[in-house]
Amino acid sequence: LQLLRSSGAVYVPEDVQVIDGEEFSGLICKYIETQRGSQILWEEAGASLANMHIKEAPFFGLDHDNYMGSLTQSNKRHDSFPRFFMDERIQPQVRRARDGNMLDETQARRFEKLPLDDYFANEPPCLVHGDLWSGNLIFDSNHPWYIDPAVAWSSRFADLSMTTMFGRFPESFYRSYQQIYPYAADQERGWDIIKLYPLLIHVNLFGTSYLHETLQILKYFT
Repeated sequence: LQLLRSSGAVYVPEDVQVIDGEEFSGLICKYIETQRGSQILWEEAGASLANMHIKEAPFFGLDHDNYMGSLTQSNKRHDSFPRFFMDERIQPQVRRARDGNMLDETQARRFEKLPLDDYFANEPPCLVHGDLWSGNLIFDSNHPWYIDPAVAWSSRFADLSMTTMFGRFPESFYRSYQQIYPYAADQERGWDIIKLYPLLIHVNLFGTSYLHETLQILKYFT
């Protein structure tokens, strides 16, 4: 949350108290009285995210590891997004799914064939929210607010692909984003590759109900 706030581009609820006990921990933030997002607010959300993404970061990764849900998220430093995504995002989750008997060895090896260079070879690093599904973008009467991140310096498509995880955000969001930071149509076609990471997270947390979509994407791209 502090990293998102430091970007100066997005609204983040103020931290009120951090609870770090022996049995549990938690974070209390300033209350946001939420409402349904209007078209204007969705446009602001797209523009604010683009303004955060357009500022380049020094490398892919972060200076510490963190979490995606309850699973550890590795953020070792890399100079290219394809290498960072494969080594720190895909492979740890593939190993976990294989060890849990949700992927067989043949399926696990197919992830190595994903054509990341075809879509994202020249993508610069930027700060990303990291878990940008619709439940982590809320609105009050004035602004969009970004909550519950899994931050890293990564590709902006880590965020944009996540916006399609449980149904796309409104088209006004993407139009507003593109006015500030355009992307090519072929890059959007590759978003499903990036979506494999949160899908694998869901496979490892919640079981095989997410496996069919995961394997369908894998089959399409490999």
